[in-house]
Amino acid sequence: MGIRRTTIALLTVLGIGGAAHVWAEDHIVGLGALGPPLTAVGTKIRDPNWLVAYLLEPSRMTPGTSMPDFGFEPAEALAIAAALLADGSDSAGKTGAWKGGNPRTGERLFVARGCRGCHAVRPGEHGVSERVPSLAGAGLKLRGAWIAAWLASPRAYHSRTAMPRIALTDDEIRHLVAFVLEQRAGEEAVAEAPRFDPAADRARGVELLEHYECSTCHTLRGLPAAAPPYELTTADGTGDRDALLHDGRMLVAYYNCRGCHSIEGRGGAIGEHLERKTLAPPTLTGEGARVQPSWLRSFLQHPVTLRPWLEIRMPDYELSESEASVLARYFAAAADVEATDEPLPAASEESVRRGLRRFAHFKCVQCHRTERGATPPVGADAADLAIDLSLAKKRLRPSWMRRFLARPKEIAGTATRMPAVFYTSEGSPRVDDPEGDIDAITTFVMRMSASPETLLAELGKEREEKDGAGDIDWSTYEY
Repeated sequence: MGIRRTTIALLTVLGIGGAAHVWAEDHIVGLGALGPPLTAVGTKIRDPNWLVAYLLEPSRMTPGTSMPDFGFEPAEALAIAAALLADGSDSAGKTGAWKGGNPRTGERLFVARGCRGCHAVRPGEHGVSERVPSLAGAGLKLRGAWIAAWLASPRAYHSRTAMPRIALTDDEIRHLVAFVLEQRAGEEAVAEAPRFDPAADRARGVELLEHYECSTCHTLRGLPAAAPPYELTTADGTGDRDALLHDGRMLVAYYNCRGCHSIEGRGGAIGEHLERKTLAPPTLTGEGARVQPSWLRSFLQHPVTLRPWLEIRMPDYELSESEASVLARYFAAAADVEATDEPLPAASEESVRRGLRRFAHFKCVQCHRTERGATPPVGADAADLAIDLSLAKKRLRPSWMRRFLARPKEIAGTATRMPAVFYTSEGSPRVDDPEGDIDAITTFVMRMSASPETLLAELGKEREEKDGAGDIDWSTYEY
């Protein structure tokens, strides 16, 4: 282990440092190296001289890269560059209308869609992991058409990439391409490097690629396949808590989940770049105690939009069934709960109706949507809108919902906008029957069969027919 990696690992053990703490996790959990494929390099690299400069001084061109400095002589770098750039037979990156984007719109999207949580774009800045490339010099390195194709389908180029597929329109891709192409750090180093020579000794370049065992990290035509970056020991459903925590932490590190989320108390780097911190992705510390494992497994494989009014959304990592299962069990283990769905307690029809009335009394729909696809109220501030409750009966554990309603900030953190309705911070009741209300609302939400507005209209009609009363104001209804 080099001095740099040893230092990072030591900082982590001592609990010092932010980015270093996250970086060191790759090594602590045992992630193997995995660089990008070195096939079809000619379709990717915009300036061959950049590749020469990178081979000579990787850390100067891409600060924080895990690519070692092999100390190549100029002639060796030229030979390797010629060998790599001769392979341009793949079609990836050759097609697609990518021009015409607005770089300022792309800069905003780069943050709004979560890219900034993983990638650095300023010279000398580090990303969430040394495996995540800095884009500070991407405008010198990458072809616009390749960037567009990569954004549309990362795994079409790199089958084992941790880069997710983000739901982007063609126009959004063009804007992001325009922004990335503006990043041109390293121009001086490229200018100082020897000029690329297509007539350089390609055979010598191939020999050097084999000699330095570049296929250990990269896919290269004609050379042994790179080893997988990780192996899961609990994918078959076995393993004790320590094994589950290890495998889960390995996947969290590999997919850079902490770029957006706080997990086990660390992470959430994207929040540093958002103008409004309240619009950041949620903390996943304690997620296993919050959600049902079956829902989490499904969500990780096929993400659905939980907050449609936000631009930043969970992308699709195209996780395998075993990866999703390991992560669901990891989150349960980290929260010290069983990795099995929690059953709904039995409830009477009257308790469901009482929950509906109390749900209306506390005006929960002012912040929560209760129908898939429902639009927020006109003029509503996105920061005041909460998660869609139509998914609660499949998504949430009933025990967690009860605890959350009783002590929202203690359970979800001080950043939550959920008010303390039933108890003060000292634990004193705010309402006459806090536990009864909490139980009733939980019961209703977990069994909600239609929107509260529809159900209240039906209930009001029943009472009108029975008692002859007019419209009922449920917010003042007496119990």
